[in-house]
Amino acid sequence: MINGKDKMILRDLAKKVSDIAGLDVMRERRSKWYRHNDLKTAEPLIVVYPEGAWDELLPHKDLKCEDGEARGIEWNLLSRIYYHENIDDDSVIKKDWVVHKNINGLGWNNIDLAIDWGMGSSTERSQNNPRGAYRIDTAIKNIGDIKKLKIPRISCDEQKTLADFERKQELFGDILDVKLKGITHVGFHIMYFYIHLRGLEQTYLDFYDQPEFAKELIGFFESGLEDIVNQCLELNLFGLNNDDTYVGTGGFGNTNELPAKNFDPDNVRLYDIWGSAEAQEMSSVSPEMTEEFVIQCERRLLSRFGLTAYGCCEALDDKLPYILRLPNMRRLSISPFADVKKCAEILQNKYIYSWKPNPSYVCSPEFDTAAIKKYLTEAKEYTKNCVLEIILADTHTCHNQVYRFKEWVEICRNIFQK
Repeated sequence: MINGKDKMILRDLAKKVSDIAGLDVMRERRSKWYRHNDLKTAEPLIVVYPEGAWDELLPHKDLKCEDGEARGIEWNLLSRIYYHENIDDDSVIKKDWVVHKNINGLGWNNIDLAIDWGMGSSTERSQNNPRGAYRIDTAIKNIGDIKKLKIPRISCDEQKTLADFERKQELFGDILDVKLKGITHVGFHIMYFYIHLRGLEQTYLDFYDQPEFAKELIGFFESGLEDIVNQCLELNLFGLNNDDTYVGTGGFGNTNELPAKNFDPDNVRLYDIWGSAEAQEMSSVSPEMTEEFVIQCERRLLSRFGLTAYGCCEALDDKLPYILRLPNMRRLSISPFADVKKCAEILQNKYIYSWKPNPSYVCSPEFDTAAIKKYLTEAKEYTKNCVLEIILADTHTCHNQVYRFKEWVEICRNIFQK
């Protein structure tokens, strides 16, 4: 239970968040995101995700609340305030407090990475760097082991969901808009599951030595994900993500194109929402083989969604001809490893060009503003005819120079938006 002292701290923070969310600039930004996602503007939008660097920007040791749940809420509210005061990108600070349905069987309350297929993977991580590389042991030894995999059974604890909603309403329902939502992020990560059961090196050998085995295992994950989606539909667990919700691997979902016609707010369908997929583990695999083994599976999975997003850290330039055949494609992740110019020539203003600039310019020991300006200016020339969003991600340190993020945004804004 959240004690009285913690409650006062949280309510004071919630009031500050509410004030920030009510600023004119937030309404203007939200409007920009709608035009952006509907491909009706050429104004680039900028988003920063500090990720690992949050440990330096907003360390948990500085939190004031005592209760574990209260500390999680405190950090959430403080991060919104920090965004406004110390980053000032094009993120919209929301007045919402979203209570997600209490869903069992997914690991998280979204369809994403944390799905348990009944066989745990064994990994060995660096002792000196918990965010560094890791080695994966082979859990599935042969084709017969595929039978050991199980599709999780999904359920929703309505009682816990309602209790959580009522507690949040009591906590600050008079300050923030407390909303109940179902699954708002659907990301299909077939190859992530594959390599965590076969190991990365063995995965590549599978494509050459035993392609039928590889296709059977990938086929299991495709059918398993389809089964999970269908279970969630039967339980009415999906929520709209056409608002300030994070979609794909960057950017927000605001669009007037969703939900689809004849929408029933009590029954969210797949073609009312965004879906996404990626296959970054296939970065070193040819476009033809990626299509043969993975993309065609993702195409079937994504065919039911209203709008779709694709990609993460993989370079998509050589694979775009296959990826652009994915249904209702709108947002493409152009990673630091991609050919920025080539991708711009292909995408033009027909899709959202979700550019992920190289985070090393922020994460390196030296913060070289001249190099940053040169790098961004070159990218601007290549992407000037695109519907561009600039997503600074994978920033796992700023070397305790917390000003770097705001300065990077200011440099980026001066180059792209002025």
